[in-house]
Amino acid sequence: MLLGTTDTILILFNFLFPMLTPFYTSFHLVLHRDIEAHRKIVSSIYKLCEKADASTLLAARALERKYHEYYLRSLEWQYHIESLVDLQLNKVCILLAD
Repeated sequence: MLLGTTDTILILFNFLFPMLTPFYTSFHLVLHRDIEAHRKIVSSIYKLCEKADASTLLAARALERKYHEYYLRSLEWQYHIESLVDLQLNKVCILLAD
């Protein structure tokens, strides 16, 4: 029986995911903490720019908005990785129960 591309990818994912999960979760946590650490810097820049002219204030708002987008995207990825880990652990538990 010949396996399709989707089947091959699924088999590789199920084989490699347990090995790669610690790497992805630790890498993402470091990245998320780095993003969180820049919150004070972005906030300080925004406060300084509030006293400047209109174009500087617009640039500061754009910076703050971009930071907020990165922060939210990082949280989304954190929850996505956690759900993949939970899904994989549930598969393993079901296989062990059989």
